[in-house]
Amino acid sequence: MPWRVAYSRQETAAEWRYLQNERLTACLKHLDWPQREALEVVMTSDVPTQGTGLGGSSAFVVAMLGALQQLDGRGWSRQELAWRAYRVERSVGAPVGWQDHYAAAMGGMVLLEHRQGQPRPQHQHLFPQGSAASSRVLRALQDNVQLFWTGQARSANDILEAQAQRTVEPGEGKSCNLKTLTMLSDMARAACTQAREGLTWSWGPLLDEAWQLKQTLAPGICPEWTSAAYADAKAAGMEGGKLCGAGGGGFFLAWTPAGYREVVCDVLEQRHGFRPVPFRPVLYPTDVTRYPDGTLMPDVKEV
Repeated sequence: MPWRVAYSRQETAAEWRYLQNERLTACLKHLDWPQREALEVVMTSDVPTQGTGLGGSSAFVVAMLGALQQLDGRGWSRQELAWRAYRVERSVGAPVGWQDHYAAAMGGMVLLEHRQGQPRPQHQHLFPQGSAASSRVLRALQDNVQLFWTGQARSANDILEAQAQRTVEPGEGKSCNLKTLTMLSDMARAACTQAREGLTWSWGPLLDEAWQLKQTLAPGICPEWTSAAYADAKAAGMEGGKLCGAGGGGFFLAWTPAGYREVVCDVLEQRHGFRPVPFRPVLYPTDVTRYPDGTLMPDVKEV
């Protein structure tokens, strides 16, 4: 049986090395999968996954690698799966961090910290699933967060490379990102402290302040058309927002109190062509469903 792979295109091949999906082949290479031990792989998504800022490529690698390692009887922990998925995606030249892989593999609300001298991130869940705090935070997210598709996909590579360059080598006349990144991490810790207590009252203003800081990290993070949409949304009642991921386009996330959600939606949709995307926040990680016949299906449940 040949390899059969279906995503935005369809492929068949006698050996996986002839497949064009580089992230799939990187997963198979990482596991040293036999070339002729063929599988049928079908990938679907409810939203665009390329250049959107939702971490879709990282979630795919976590799901694919997680399914393959279970099929191969490896038994990795979720932490090991996240780290290996990060290394796999880096191996294809993607300038990504590890936060998306850990979010998909671990689930819940996780504080991730990179400490000097430690190659892997330190992680801790903010609260156990089903706790009173988790219920309050989930309700706040459901009531206040809006998600919009801007219609503008982008490649994050140029933005991330410029951001990294300005972080390690600011150069004469250029701003250094280290101070800004420290400020952003302090804001993340403040939000985590509130989350542990089930409090989210300052998350809108925090998101607004963080977005203003993030724009200084590299050119292209906030295109001019985004600035106009952001200003109109704030005037309509949005407390804070951001382009997801590296910026530059993709999905736009808004924190809007319940009484202003409809008017903010109208402003962004009618004036700027943003399309609202319904979603439901959950705390479950990437999982694998095993059918009665023994086949596996990775199920990415986290948004």
